[in-house]
Amino acid sequence: MKKLLLLCCVFILNVSVAQPYLPILNEGQQWSLGSDTGWGFASTYYHVEGEEIINGTVYKFIIQTYSGTATSCRWREEDGVLIELDTNTNTEHVLLDFHLEIGDSFIFPEENESCFYAGSGGWYDRLVVDNITTEFIAGEDRKVMYMQGYDLQSFSGYEEQWIEGIGSTAGISPAGNYLDWIYRALVCFENDGETTFFNGYSQCIYDLGIEENLFPSIVISPNPVSDVSSINFPSEANIDRIQILDISGKILQECKVDSEYYFINALQFRSGLYFYRVYSENTMLKTDKFIIR
Repeated sequence: MKKLLLLCCVFILNVSVAQPYLPILNEGQQWSLGSDTGWGFASTYYHVEGEEIINGTVYKFIIQTYSGTATSCRWREEDGVLIELDTNTNTEHVLLDFHLEIGDSFIFPEENESCFYAGSGGWYDRLVVDNITTEFIAGEDRKVMYMQGYDLQSFSGYEEQWIEGIGSTAGISPAGNYLDWIYRALVCFENDGETTFFNGYSQCIYDLGIEENLFPSIVISPNPVSDVSSINFPSEANIDRIQILDISGKILQECKVDSEYYFINALQFRSGLYFYRVYSENTMLKTDKFIIR
């Protein structure tokens, strides 16, 4: 009887300490990717914005911006599995699966099935889990899966990591077939105003049709805010919308912008940490934090 009670206690303890997977598709999270095209370096920017219900299922919009042009995909996640909807065929396929074990294989979708990458048929057609660890990344203990790429014959020499709550080090989704011979890498991941760099980068890279040197000039001053502070926008950035969020990611204010500044009044908020996001033509250009005293 004592042994039975002990086993029950152990089972209950294991269930109680089990943690849900950290979500990838949180509003406000954004990714910057770099690609070596062979003719120069190109960058792509992704962020989560909005959702849509299709056949009773909720999908998040993942916005991809490249050379100033935005496209969107419809993704959802379910307990550590990232799933994409192919709107042409109304079918789903898996992009990431954090339930895979060491030795398991991930088979890429067929070529052109995925919204953001080429799929199989190139240098390799599958990833195999080589190792699984838990690492402290971007302020959280996260499951990290080390993946190796294989073609039909053998190991191709390619490696990437899948990081819980962030995605692949080759992007949100796996690199697929090197994007048809184009190598890409995750440059930075931003969440709640905090930035984490990957693949040896030390600065986020954006390619939105706007000069990068404009971003440092989009700042709130003074910060912390004790009375009234302003966020100044360079006219070349064409800022047309701003959001103010609390620390949980809840949008407190959303306003159209028709001038080169926006005022933050401390009397409108309780003391604490907040974030702002600025947009140009539905593309998030920058997110940063500020403090209300």
